[in-house]
Amino acid sequence: MQTEHWIWQPEGDGVAITGCTAEADSLVIPSTLDGKPVVTVGCAFPSDRFFRAGRTGAHPLRSLTLPTGLQTLRSLHLADCPQLTELRIPSSVTRITRYAMAYSSLVDVAVEDGDRPLTLETGVFQHSPALHTVILPDRTAELPPYLLAGCELEHFAIPHGIRVIGARVFADARIQWLLIPASLERLESEESAADHGSDCEISRMGEEDEEELCLFGGLYPHPVTMTVEAGAPVLPQLQEAGLFSVAVI
Repeated sequence: MQTEHWIWQPEGDGVAITGCTAEADSLVIPSTLDGKPVVTVGCAFPSDRFFRAGRTGAHPLRSLTLPTGLQTLRSLHLADCPQLTELRIPSSVTRITRYAMAYSSLVDVAVEDGDRPLTLETGVFQHSPALHTVILPDRTAELPPYLLAGCELEHFAIPHGIRVIGARVFADARIQWLLIPASLERLESEESAADHGSDCEISRMGEEDEEELCLFGGLYPHPVTMTVEAGAPVLPQLQEAGLFSVAVI
């Protein structure tokens, strides 16, 4: 179905907007269509294009406002929008699906805090090289694999309440400083990420002094300073690994 420049379909008691045909530098996604609340925005498949205008070139979008009441944010294929650098995600969002903002030119992203848990899926921000600031709320359930893989941000504060971090969250990223909350209990290995088996053992796994860590994936040449809140269950593992500068607060 299509209303003005929004392509949509029914979803439960609400509406899912799956495409936009407008070619404008500023867009406000409506909170209702056909008298029903917009509960989902984005494409079910990351390869699909949300912004249908300008198929032969870059979309001119500079500002995007998501609707209040939005629950699920799917893939926006922001590779088509090289001038969009900032995005605010409302507190009503409880799920951001895989690769929703991957391969984008985003610099700053903030998810507002709210009362309901936030679930992030694999690679939400993957390979967004301009990304400088990501603010996730304390309602975030866990950090999934490849969440920030290939990003250039140097500092990241893991939200309070996080208990599990998936494998290769920071693979090929430029992370130099991490804040580890006291709530963090487990860092998953690639095997445990797949089958939720045993905890990740943070250790020297390579040969000839090559160091590998499932948190970063592969060889990690950049020095990492970890500021860890006292009482964090993973603190002994980080200290024993000898791969980082660990400061306890």
